[in-house]
Amino acid sequence: QGSAGIYRLRQELLARVSQAIYPAKVRNVLFREMLIQ
Repeated sequence: QGSAGIYRLRQELLARVSQAIYPAKVRNVLFREMLIQ
């Protein structure tokens, strides 16, 4: 999956967090570290 998987994960996190804190909005997600096993 590589970078496409990370992109999908970022989009999913943005959608879920934005829904949870509505009406506030999240503009970006920062991954400081990614561990893949």
